[in-house]
Amino acid sequence: MKNIWGMEKSVWIPSEQDIKLAVEYVSARHEAYANVDAVARALYDDIERGNLSGSYYMDGRVVPSCDDKLYGVGGKSDGVKLKRTETFSEEDVHVAIELLRDAIVGLQADSDDPLCIGYWFEGDDCCFDVSNIVTGQANAVDLARKRDELTIYHFSDNTVIPTASFDPKPGAYDKTGAGWAKFKTNTYKARTEHRS
Repeated sequence: MKNIWGMEKSVWIPSEQDIKLAVEYVSARHEAYANVDAVARALYDDIERGNLSGSYYMDGRVVPSCDDKLYGVGGKSDGVKLKRTETFSEEDVHVAIELLRDAIVGLQADSDDPLCIGYWFEGDDCCFDVSNIVTGQANAVDLARKRDELTIYHFSDNTVIPTASFDPKPGAYDKTGAGWAKFKTNTYKARTEHRS
């Protein structure tokens, strides 16, 4: 578990097989998910400028830390940790976003609030995660409680606010166990067999 924005969140390190499959997905979806290009480019440019962290909307705009009405809600979604090598590129950021796709879809399923992708460094590792950006504390707390999340993040003053919600729901998929690539492959097989 990593303390991210003051929240205890898990960050998983994808296996080589996970990364290989994510690269294939990125290649296959490149045109279908062109909006990801903007956020990947913005994140990569920010990383290359030497910034240690940042958050960007999916269209590539920076999440303004000066707006005191903005809150991050997404504390139950796992982040992704990639090794930052000398060949780290925008494509690596695309891979990170692909590895976050399940979390992105999950956060979009119960909220129309915009999403942001954030990053930070842990030594040589670059970590990424996704959250909804909600306007107003009451709205943010309501969404967090709906998801059984324990905290929300206030962008303007870097504070974490407890939601006084119940324990998280059990049964979430553990990416660190069987592996993301195996999970995705089995999910695809199940969908294909179901259609037959």
